[in-house]
Amino acid sequence: MATELLSSQPPWQPLHQLSAALLFLILPLVYYLLLSRGGSNGGEARGGKGASAAPGPFPPGPPKQLPVLGNLLQVGSRPHRYFQAIARRYGPVVQVQLGSVRTVVVQSPEAAKDVLRTNDVHCCSRPSSPGKSKLKN
Repeated sequence: MATELLSSQPPWQPLHQLSAALLFLILPLVYYLLLSRGGSNGGEARGGKGASAAPGPFPPGPPKQLPVLGNLLQVGSRPHRYFQAIARRYGPVVQVQLGSVRTVVVQSPEAAKDVLRTNDVHCCSRPSSPGKSKLKN
């Protein structure tokens, strides 16, 4: 009787194996859905090349983004070369997703003048910080 108890599996063991199998089946599906939903952020309607239109008045940019990291892995160790390459493809004003922050990159002096002189109110703001609201209260 004692050897029978020692050699048998715990009663929760099959349930644990089933939940691990379901996790490995569902996790890639969720990742795929998030990746396919992350889509593009530019558009031919706004002057982009080959990207589909996205909501909002955002400039075109590279369509492949990871759900949490955005384009951070594509930027790499030489960001100036990455931004130069996407400016050649999408134009002098492009949008990239750096982590959770949507960033507009301006590549030409003419576009920089336009941004800093005529659209400064719309373009030169900082994202809100949760720490700022906690310090106010």
